[in-house]
Amino acid sequence: MALVEVDAVLRVLQSPRPPPRAAISVLFLPTGPLQETALRSGWGDDFVALARRCDAALAKACATAAR
Repeated sequence: MALVEVDAVLRVLQSPRPPPRAAISVLFLPTGPLQETALRSGWGDDFVALARRCDAALAKACATAAR
């Protein structure tokens, strides 16, 4: 399931238009596909760090796109 979500985000990112924030942030939702995989695989702390970095990058990208 997580791979399907990642593939969908990659398609959005490869388009010429900026991606909608929700298209990426869905991966990092609590009990989302990546979090479930991370927790089962023992890299939950790394996942949280990645989610924070993604949130910061999305905020910056959205702010830039709004200008």
